[in-house]
Amino acid sequence: MILEDFNREGYCVVKDAFDHANCAALREQLAHLSSSLDSLELKPPSLLRLGKWAIKNPHTVSESFREQLRARILQNSARTILGEDVDFFWSLFSAKPPGAKKFSWHQDGASWSCKSSFLICWTALQPVHENNGCLWVLPRSHRQELRSHEFREDAPDEYAGIFARQEEVCEDSALPICMETGDMICMHSNLLHKSGANLTETQRLGWACAFIASGNEGPHVMGLPEHTIPYLREGFLSEGVWA
Repeated sequence: MILEDFNREGYCVVKDAFDHANCAALREQLAHLSSSLDSLELKPPSLLRLGKWAIKNPHTVSESFREQLRARILQNSARTILGEDVDFFWSLFSAKPPGAKKFSWHQDGASWSCKSSFLICWTALQPVHENNGCLWVLPRSHRQELRSHEFREDAPDEYAGIFARQEEVCEDSALPICMETGDMICMHSNLLHKSGANLTETQRLGWACAFIASGNEGPHVMGLPEHTIPYLREGFLSEGVWA
């Protein structure tokens, strides 16, 4: 069902992909990294704070994140969708705070400038719904050509970023992806998606990771190439950092 839904719709939701204990451990890591990141003495170049609410590549300093990346559900999803040989290239910890604005429609394959499609897996670390900034998707939009994207400045209701031109997006079929703690959505890199504003008084917590079939060049984000790491080889978890 995962592959059938993914190929048809451009995404699939895996219920209870991670148990609540794992999600609690990652929430603790988010709090720790958020408070200590700027004071780390040995900080990998790829470990970055993105604005006030996201940390890129937390797996480089967090064993809790590396443990989650070794999870069977991620191995199985990557293998089913991308094949026996898969590379990993990116992770993100996000905490959308109360009052956070929306992040408009975009395709990661376009905004990240990648010649090959890739897989993004996003996991809810607490219930995610329309009021606290859930993801929205346009089903089957991955089947069409990439939309033209443009950089837009920060606005009162949305963050700055590289987004699809508004005239190229029809929202008639848009669906909110409401998730419980531990649910995971797998998305095709060409799927049009966005996230809404957080209208509640609590953070919206989630974490994401990205994979690409081995042999393909990774994306370029803001003009810089993303470093790929062997993840699966012949269907099995690669040795080294994942062992």
